[in-house]
Amino acid sequence: MDYFNEEPDYINENGTKWWFDAYATDKLRQENIHDYQVWGVEEANGTRSWVVMKKNLHGEFEPTSHYRTYEYIFIHINVLSLLRKKQKEKEDKEHPYKTNPMKGANRAFRGQ
Repeated sequence: MDYFNEEPDYINENGTKWWFDAYATDKLRQENIHDYQVWGVEEANGTRSWVVMKKNLHGEFEPTSHYRTYEYIFIHINVLSLLRKKQKEKEDKEHPYKTNPMKGANRAFRGQ
């Protein structure tokens, strides 16, 4: 993204500039991943990269992944999406009544 030419959203004590990446973060939201954000970063020496941040138990965002290429952010998003879908499928198999509480109701009424 070309937000590096705009005013940064945050500058830390080391002079590192941070820009919130609304496009990549919106892509996460579209994939139903609400506990992650993406930020563009320019270090004091001019090195640019992107950071994936995850919300911790205290509600604060912490860096989890650091990429030098913007395209890798979208690979990361796709992998997160696939992992979430697989986890949901696994949970649905292990707990079928969680998603459909009436799944076994007919057996119960028939006395089986």
